[in-house]
Amino acid sequence: MRKCIQLFILVLFVLPILVFHTGVNAGAGDDIELGFDPQDLHKQMWEDLQPRLALRQVLEVMSEAKTVSNWQEYDMDYYKIDLDINHVTEIIYGSVDTYGTVVISSLDSVKINLLNSMTVDSVYNLSGNLAFSHLSDHLTIYLDAAHVQGEQFYFTVVYHGHPAGSSGFLGLEFSERNLLPLITTLSEPMGARSWWPCNDISRDKMDSVDIIVTVDTSLVVSSNGLIESEVDNGDGTHTVHWKSKYPIAPYLVSLGIHPYAVWYDYYNYTPTDSMPLHFYVYPDHNMYSRTYFDGIVAHMIENLSVPFGQYPFIDEKYGCTHFDWGGAMEHQTNTSTTSSSFGYSQPVVAHELGHQWWGDMVTCSDWHHIWINEGFAVYSEALYFEPDSGVDYYHAYMNSFEYTGGGSIYINDTTSVWNIFGAIVYDKGGWTLHMLRHVIGDDLFFESLADYRDQYIWTAASTEDFQGVVETTTGMDLDWFFQQWIYGTYRPYYRYSYIFEEDPAGGWNAYVHIRQTQSSNPQVFTMPIDLEISTTAGDETQVVFNNAREQNFILHTDDEPSSMTLDPDRWISRQVMWEEYGFHIVSDEPVDGILGDAYEDTVEAKGPTDNNAYNIVAGALPDGLTLGLNSGIISGQPTAMGSFIFSVKANHQDWTYLTDSVEYNVDILPPSVDRPGDANMDGEVNVGDVVFIINYIFNGGPGPILPNWADVNVDCQVNVGDAVSMINYIFRGGTAPALGCVE
Repeated sequence: MRKCIQLFILVLFVLPILVFHTGVNAGAGDDIELGFDPQDLHKQMWEDLQPRLALRQVLEVMSEAKTVSNWQEYDMDYYKIDLDINHVTEIIYGSVDTYGTVVISSLDSVKINLLNSMTVDSVYNLSGNLAFSHLSDHLTIYLDAAHVQGEQFYFTVVYHGHPAGSSGFLGLEFSERNLLPLITTLSEPMGARSWWPCNDISRDKMDSVDIIVTVDTSLVVSSNGLIESEVDNGDGTHTVHWKSKYPIAPYLVSLGIHPYAVWYDYYNYTPTDSMPLHFYVYPDHNMYSRTYFDGIVAHMIENLSVPFGQYPFIDEKYGCTHFDWGGAMEHQTNTSTTSSSFGYSQPVVAHELGHQWWGDMVTCSDWHHIWINEGFAVYSEALYFEPDSGVDYYHAYMNSFEYTGGGSIYINDTTSVWNIFGAIVYDKGGWTLHMLRHVIGDDLFFESLADYRDQYIWTAASTEDFQGVVETTTGMDLDWFFQQWIYGTYRPYYRYSYIFEEDPAGGWNAYVHIRQTQSSNPQVFTMPIDLEISTTAGDETQVVFNNAREQNFILHTDDEPSSMTLDPDRWISRQVMWEEYGFHIVSDEPVDGILGDAYEDTVEAKGPTDNNAYNIVAGALPDGLTLGLNSGIISGQPTAMGSFIFSVKANHQDWTYLTDSVEYNVDILPPSVDRPGDANMDGEVNVGDVVFIINYIFNGGPGPILPNWADVNVDCQVNVGDAVSMINYIFRGGTAPALGCVE
């Protein structure tokens, strides 16, 4: 939904905290002029405020606390909404047939939503009148008997009144256009209850709905689905019957009533099959509207059906109906839209069309996860333009509304519509999908969307549901991605530097240092990052996986490099700055060693020149190993097993202020194969082992690291008998050494 919410009283409160987007840090498409400002169009849906409703009333009516009912105990299957609307008195007279199924062991009452401003005249079913109570905007119906799990219940609610939301951001509004009656609805997020009794939550979709409206014969009625019938009642009124046979959430049920001009187009989805497109426009826009809708909407459906699958309501229609709420709303099969330039703009039209898949076909499970609706719809705009205008245009479009502010996409406080609908769920939500696409790749991204559609079609989904589908499709653990972008705040601030050196083995090495400087949560964003290296043979892109506050990478190129750019196509929402390469220890964690085996690894630092000194400044190297003070080489023969933690400090010997320290962890592991008789652990069994044992016994020399290798006669001790046994084996062909039993 793109809403131009009307509330002048909030202007003073909202404007100081608006977050403006920036175009810093160039990326692909930044030199393309779009001809319009998607960021500004997105802002209009929540920022174009007029005096319609006091803040207190919005908070009171929209309070999520008032949605509490016993909805967990039943599932609504079907509603028949029959309304007689008097546009002069602005009173509606309604009856709503309600069918539901019990999902707990036993149920004897059903609580649904209906504002107290509506008067309930009666509630009945086939057995007669039912008792009810209507308190705190809830209507509780006491069933004629307890119903068991799986059993269907039915009742009809007869009511009348003036919808409380008819002058504000919810429900049904009576107004005029050119002195002619205009009756329209906008019920998102929780406003359906203001004009008809229902279980007014997004996750409880009815399987189908009939919408029957009786109004003055001068008025045209637009609604969801297709027209079943239209009957002239002979008394100056007519009754129009619309029916939607697809599952639909209560907030998506809509009405547009006015002396509309009506015209049609068609979406031809096969050479022989087509779907009607209905346009209910203000009479003075009859011809003007065709400029923006005729053929264009059909082309949009065609474009979006490629990445999303066929238009979901193909057996009914898609339509647009004018209303004066100031924005646009994705009513299922029948988008409501303003007649201003905003309502005719291609991004807005594409956005509301995208909602038919994401918001209507698959709906957010609750308003905490509204980005499941709005972020997907925003991203639909870019996907609509991409096949016609190209990848660079796609990037230019995305870059135009990158969100740079704080807060999380997951909406913690849904007690007010102003919390639910903000720029973050639209713009950062769309950018999250943009980033996910690059993280997992095009093929898996669009395969994930198809699997998400198939698994949650006609139902509701949460962030975790979407994440689960993507992880199953890709085989990847993506919790790091969703936690930081949906539940975290802000974005990474990257600082990167690099130097190039010729590789003695051939080609060139690029030593890259990336650090993150943001102070927000998370302090470390985990992301794969594209690094584009310009070489004498052209540009090449290599990907590094950055998951640390400061991190070094070594990249190799065959041809001489000249420069490097981080995230050149702007696939990450970020700030980035190049800086001079300083002095960094570039080595990974040293390799683990084997007890008694020769060991060598190198700690390497890079700076202006290679004149470095290395020292252990904390902890200790494994026993038997030493660090070359000028070479950085760790070498020797480990003489003790275990895990050794130590810190190495490197500094440039000419410019001592250039320094870096890194903590390492090296494990010394036991040998993989026992070598009985190899007392000195030199890899061989020979006279040297005899000398080693004798020196240990008689001269106080070092003892064997693994005594069982020296206890060759298996008497459970290392003594002169083992030396004799070894001499006998080596010089006289005696018994071969055996593995000892020293404890």
